[in-house]
Amino acid sequence: MSTTTNTTERPLSKILTSKVIDGGLAGITGVTATFPLDLAKTRLQKQVVVEGQLPKYKNMLHTVNVVGAEEGLIGLYSGYKVNV
Repeated sequence: MSTTTNTTERPLSKILTSKVIDGGLAGITGVTATFPLDLAKTRLQKQVVVEGQLPKYKNMLHTVNVVGAEEGLIGLYSGYKVNV
């Protein structure tokens, strides 16, 4: 009884190339999905709250909504190129 396997040996360079491409795509996808939240966190941390005045941003979701409304999609991804 002979056992045949249907596996083909791929060269190491092709394996490494595919892993590098997969890793790069995963990284870009992760940054793209989370960048607006990181931007909101940064804006919340950097805002200056003046006594007697309401802060511009209340929480993460509010910050994303305000930036999206005031600056649009471009505003939500300002600084994106540096991370990619």
